[in-house]
Amino acid sequence: MTFNLLISIIALVVTVIFAAMVFARWSRHQQPYLLFWGIGLLLYGIGEFTQAYLSAGGWQQGDTTHDFAFRWWYLSGAILTSAWLGQGTVYLLVRRKVIANALAAILIVTSIVAIYVMLTGTFKQPYYDNMISAVNNGGLLSGKSVDVAGKTVYIVPDIAALGFALPFNLYGTITLVGGALYSGFLFWRKRILLNRLTGNILIAAGALFPVLGGTLNDLHLTGFLYFGILFGVIIMFVGFLQASKPQPVPAAEQLQVNPQGAS
Repeated sequence: MTFNLLISIIALVVTVIFAAMVFARWSRHQQPYLLFWGIGLLLYGIGEFTQAYLSAGGWQQGDTTHDFAFRWWYLSGAILTSAWLGQGTVYLLVRRKVIANALAAILIVTSIVAIYVMLTGTFKQPYYDNMISAVNNGGLLSGKSVDVAGKTVYIVPDIAALGFALPFNLYGTITLVGGALYSGFLFWRKRILLNRLTGNILIAAGALFPVLGGTLNDLHLTGFLYFGILFGVIIMFVGFLQASKPQPVPAAEQLQVNPQGAS
């Protein structure tokens, strides 16, 4: 088992547990923010599963199974995940549900278009073959390659990389990270529910780890991408658990709520 495969499996296990807890909570409360968070984590898990599958080796050019897995690896990791997680935060924070519903409708339609583009588009040669060879020899998956002149070339269709990846990730980063920091600020200002303050800070930090890993990878500091994915989901999971902990009600507040309770 390669090191990249091991990291991918560990990240997948953590994500499956995380997603199961979110979906279980959604089944009890039927809140849309939990549904979108759960779908976002499911997409995160698809990315880790396909990453593990492709990292296991034996990938040949023209292999339709590996080719399909790579398309979904890029779809889930580079396009869809952050936007769907961020949409969950939109439902949590935006009071006017008509706005949240409109944004969700746009996200669903554009996601379908992005899936169609990635599943039907062709990859650029010889960069795609070079990436396959690198992964089979223990290298990292990538949607980009560098040619002999030092120019960065997208392996995937340009419309997927530029037309979808950039706006989807921008929306996801602003809503997920910005939303977590904003809600954390509100708890800090009111000096209440400090567990949610720390939880939201951790969620924001965890969401930034895959972005940081991808940025370092683009700067040819390889090795950080998979660690960013792993540590990102772990930190977000810890933040979710922290924010979800029941906060004990002070005795003074209990008396105010139920003054007859004092004997």
